[in-house]
Amino acid sequence: MDGAFGHLESASGVAALIVGLEVLRAGALPPVVNFGSLSPSHGQAGPLPVQISSAVTHLTPGAGPARLGVHNFGYGGVNAHLVLEAPPTQTSTPTPGPALLVLSAPRASQLHALATALGAALNAQPDLNLHDVAFTLRAGRRAFEHRLALVVHDLAEAAARLTKHSAEAPAGELGRVEAPTGQLAAGDLHALARAFCRGDSLPAPAPARRVPLPTLPLFGPGSGAGSHWAATAPAGPGAPRQDGQGWSMDRRWSSADPLMRDHRVRGLPTLPAAAPVRLGAP
Repeated sequence: MDGAFGHLESASGVAALIVGLEVLRAGALPPVVNFGSLSPSHGQAGPLPVQISSAVTHLTPGAGPARLGVHNFGYGGVNAHLVLEAPPTQTSTPTPGPALLVLSAPRASQLHALATALGAALNAQPDLNLHDVAFTLRAGRRAFEHRLALVVHDLAEAAARLTKHSAEAPAGELGRVEAPTGQLAAGDLHALARAFCRGDSLPAPAPARRVPLPTLPLFGPGSGAGSHWAATAPAGPGAPRQDGQGWSMDRRWSSADPLMRDHRVRGLPTLPAAAPVRLGAP
């Protein structure tokens, strides 16, 4: 983690947890960023008791589920350890449609981006259960101002309509809610779709399985979010500068700088992995 992001401070534990879950999902270990070979001063006389991943390493299926450990070392000697285990394979019995798919977003551009992403995801995963998709889109997701609801009979129909969705040619019922209204009872799906787009809250969906689906785009095209970088870089020695290759900057530290003075390896002032945090400091 440090090699990829530097020290993440209080977020290091959850970042390692996310990486661990992705390893189990993908069935492969990613390489350690920028690792080539061990330093000759690491102090180990023989081979290390652990293997450092220098390339993508696929997990070897064994008699039991794959397991991995997540370590988090904090200030003051706090040490947390978590063991993750790959979940059992889940199957879902295909259930015929129709089904109600609902999407919403704070901005119209986000709703369009979400519909397009969901259409692409359904095209890429034709074996998904339609009712699992409908359940995932309704369970645990907040309903925002801009809403889209469509009644479909199979995944192919859903993917085709969502991929072509636009404000001028919506994939289904389209609405913008000024103030949410009441709670709906289960009933005709088309009536539920229209009422959802007016601002009504849908009844709880029938229990099904959650499946991986695109979530609300927060950054990038369609998100409606502006740039989080300063429009102009501050001037002065060591300030960031932009050229045709991107952004760069020069910084120099002496051994008297607290960043190096207080971080010693075998008695020598050493630049720590936390140095990138200080790059933007004056």
